[in-house]
Amino acid sequence: MENDSTGPFFPFDTDAEIDIFHRKRPHWFQAGVAIFVTFRTADSIPRQVLKGMADKFEHWLVTQKLDPAIASVVFGNIPERRKAFLDGLPLATRLLLGREFHHLFNTAMDACHGGCELKRPEIAKIVSDAILFFNSNRYDLDSFVIMPNHVHAIVQFRDGYNLSVVGQSWMRYTARQINRILNRQGMYWFPEPFDHIIRDDDHFSYYRQYIASNPKSARLKSGEYTLWDRMSSFPSSDYCPNSPIELATTTPSNHRRPASQGIEPDLSGL
Repeated sequence: MENDSTGPFFPFDTDAEIDIFHRKRPHWFQAGVAIFVTFRTADSIPRQVLKGMADKFEHWLVTQKLDPAIASVVFGNIPERRKAFLDGLPLATRLLLGREFHHLFNTAMDACHGGCELKRPEIAKIVSDAILFFNSNRYDLDSFVIMPNHVHAIVQFRDGYNLSVVGQSWMRYTARQINRILNRQGMYWFPEPFDHIIRDDDHFSYYRQYIASNPKSARLKSGEYTLWDRMSSFPSSDYCPNSPIELATTTPSNHRRPASQGIEPDLSGL
């Protein structure tokens, strides 16, 4: 999977080392492997909305014949307790919980809570320029969408770079510039992004389509979002990607390292 500006994108490699770092949640990283990442503004999910999500999650647990008390753990503010609880569940249950959580989470973001300043073209341009600045240098971008209060991207970092460093740089720089335009101070982004290692070709296609269709699913008008795809030449609010592109099927030898652990279930948003 090649083009003039980026090399191939690769899925999770079970035979390679995995870097795991923790803040409020675990982040799994492999150099040269594609990830789906989400940044959101600090006001994108207000407290009352979070409570509503927890109530819906509890109701869903009942329909699945699962303990409704799980909701208080998942939506609680004690990461260590949540991690210990989830680690004790079967993999299938953790994945089931993760899918429902992310459905509620993404639905809440698409409802456009908060100031939603990213729908303003001059502010969205700050973010798109920052994301594109080191493209094909420190990382390779497949696609991204800037929604009114959050950003989704598929990115693959090159050796020596990772989301912990580059992502914080994106958020610090853009927060300063956006706050200057808004004549305000303080935190603009929620401090920690969500990220998921791309597991396989189907996973890649799913997230690629999710990015492409996110503006439509949120019922945004042209000019209220910015969509970029590596097959296009510039960010646009009207561009639609071509048909799904497959991941590379082999991993370069310099990415093969001794196996350390198996793949983490897709629960980094919990």
